[in-house]
Amino acid sequence: MKELEDFINKCHRCLLDGDSWDTNEARAYLASRKIDDSTIRSNRIGYCPQKDVLHPAIARFGVSDPKDKRDYSWFITGRLVVPIMAEFGELVAFATRPPSKEKGCSWWNLPSPFKKGEHLFLLSDARRAIFEKDKVYIVEGYIDAIMLHQAGLTNSCSLMGTALTLRKISLIARYCQRVCFCFDVDDNEAGQRALRKSVSLLRRFNFCSAISVIDGLPVGQDPDEYVKANGIKQFLGLERQLSQEEIEMMCAEAA
Repeated sequence: MKELEDFINKCHRCLLDGDSWDTNEARAYLASRKIDDSTIRSNRIGYCPQKDVLHPAIARFGVSDPKDKRDYSWFITGRLVVPIMAEFGELVAFATRPPSKEKGCSWWNLPSPFKKGEHLFLLSDARRAIFEKDKVYIVEGYIDAIMLHQAGLTNSCSLMGTALTLRKISLIARYCQRVCFCFDVDDNEAGQRALRKSVSLLRRFNFCSAISVIDGLPVGQDPDEYVKANGIKQFLGLERQLSQEEIEMMCAEAA
């Protein structure tokens, strides 16, 4: 879709060259997350200014009925914009979030016809390394995957949440037989429940030769935060392969 490509390029140029207060704030936020310029450029990360007037194809993405008054501008303007590519590099969507560390600032994804459950974020960049190493590191968030790639762990990708779907499993199975889950450790145990469910799904289809986890992340600390603080070598030092007994126990708990 030309309008989607044009929008991503426009937002990327704005982040690189814009000089408004909100664009400067967006760059400062990315700097605070330790995302460097080369990563911004390679991922075409952008920013949509607060006063931008969006093309209808973007503001009303997926809305075909002229009587339907939905407009997604509120979720796009004044936000960072991260493009989402399909398996072979086709631009299919984008995600946005406010450039702020305040509580409640979360990611928003383009709605239908984009289906988040059918894609893995950064798979198009990671698939060669995943195939060559016969292994994928799976994280939850966009910034987690971006930071792992920046740190050199290029055989990693993101679920864009915590849901491992059958479609995502089929994508993984094309490239490797070893999977390492790098999920958050949450106070409410959301990440832990997602881990058990994901391991259970992999066990059901029985294609993995090995399943491992990053074990020992501090509660509430995302993988990208841990890597920033401790480095990729120490992060990988937390990896532990699951025994068959542990896998069976997780499957039972997920049932």
